[in-house]
Amino acid sequence: MLAHEYTHAWLWLSGFPHLEPRLEEGLCELLSYLTLLSYLREPPTGGVLLPDPDLLRRQIISIEANSHPDYGGGFRECVEALHDRD
Repeated sequence: MLAHEYTHAWLWLSGFPHLEPRLEEGLCELLSYLTLLSYLREPPTGGVLLPDPDLLRRQIISIEANSHPDYGGGFRECVEALHDRD
């Protein structure tokens, strides 16, 4: 998802300190996940392309189920850290 790549770009352009791959990929996946959830809850209006709710759900499930240590594992660690803040 483009939100994932935008997060990489934002980190770099903002001069963010170097992060270990697991943390950076997990953070990018988290932002992608949250973007997908927001599109599912409140689809964007005014655009030519409207998101398909079934596709959004499949992408959300794919992020949740990803077994890659950096992408899936990092995502779950970032979610846990987010919940620990509450």
